[in-house]
Amino acid sequence: MIKLFTIILFLGFAFQAFAQEKQLSGKGIYAYWGWNRAWYTKSDIAFKGETYDFTLSDVKAYDRPTPFGLSPYFNPLLITIPQYNFRLGYIINEHFDISICDDHMKYVVQQNQYIPIEGFIEDVHPEFNGTYTKGDEIRFTDAFMNYEHTDGLNYINIELRYRYNLLSFFNNQSKNFKLNSVTGVGTGPMLPKTNVRFAGFQRNDEFHLAGFGIGILQGFQAIWKNHFFIITEAKTGYINMPDIRTTRFEVDRAKQSFSFFQWNLSLGYQLNFRAHQKPGV
Repeated sequence: MIKLFTIILFLGFAFQAFAQEKQLSGKGIYAYWGWNRAWYTKSDIAFKGETYDFTLSDVKAYDRPTPFGLSPYFNPLLITIPQYNFRLGYIINEHFDISICDDHMKYVVQQNQYIPIEGFIEDVHPEFNGTYTKGDEIRFTDAFMNYEHTDGLNYINIELRYRYNLLSFFNNQSKNFKLNSVTGVGTGPMLPKTNVRFAGFQRNDEFHLAGFGIGILQGFQAIWKNHFFIITEAKTGYINMPDIRTTRFEVDRAKQSFSFFQWNLSLGYQLNFRAHQKPGV
């Protein structure tokens, strides 16, 4: 993805350097890279394996932003460590575009919270073995479990977006600057890399197609000379993952669903296509 983004930037510079025509077709491509913060609703997480079947209710979780610094945020070798957003889009016309994105969020269950539990655990650990009924609680400690989607909670989404130049409302036709309102709706698969340590079981450490997400967003894009832009977005949606890998054993699975809110800030580049002209025109 990083190489593709670099190629697009190079093509954009070439376009500006050699293009003689200023007439644009309204079509083009764009890419951006940025960072996010995320917030999650409480969720129920159901765990099932050969010797256990239990559900944790109203589980609290949060994101895990990397402390800001030139590295890793602007280090090409490390930029995928923070929570990031990478989007590649095709501009259909003046108002609509379609794009694909990796919303790389991170999801961490809060340690030391007391969580309602129902079900049973057998032959796992003497401290946790037993049958749990309504009203029982368990303390979510390191000894019991760590549960994270930290590499990450990857929402691979396709979005349809509508853009409107807010300055045109004031009859401002500046060729150098636009301030766009951006509204979008999208959906796509969830491809998390889940890190679960349950009572000594060896964790699974692979990307896995776990479910799907849907989302809507509202953003604002400031674009300079139809090429360079900065965009900020508020995004909310729903995630449903009925098939989460938890350990090295294929039979061990978890499932959960929750809503999310995400705030993004990204930098990007837009490559505009020239309008086709007939010979002699």
